Amino acid sequence: MNLSAFNIKRILLIRTSSFGDIILTTALIRALKKCFASAEIDFFTKKQYQILLEHHPFVNVIGFDPEQGFSGLRKAIRELRAKKYDLVIDLQVNPRSILIRYLSWPRMQRQYRKYSLKRRLLKCGINLMKNTEPVAERYFSAVE
Repeated sequence: MNLSAFNIKRILLIRTSSFGDIILTTALIRALKKCFASAEIDFFTKKQYQILLEHHPFVNVIGFDPEQGFSGLRKAIRELRAKKYDLVIDLQVNPRSILIRYLSWPRMQRQYRKYSLKRRLLKCGINLMKNTEPVAERYFSAVE
């Protein structure tokens, strides 16, 4: 499905951690802005990582404090839902990000291929990731 055919005005990216993985999202941010020049792009992350992107010209960073527990997460989800996103892209793919993705009620949602099983097998000495594309490139697979 080609996303450029849709009238996308509001995009939410979810990547709550970690330092390097958030930095790897910047190529995707630039590509999204190029494809959807008039779209507003928000980036949802933990407060401790907010500084990484707060001066990025193409995104508004929304930080949340995980120490506030479920009530803090519920408040954040309510605020995200009010923004009425056209597209939510989950670049974390964990229980919290999946919850945020679904409960923000976007028109469309996407996630990237995380290869969790293959990564776990690496710890056992089994490498099935030899021909797997790098994480930054897999982020693009969520919106191809």
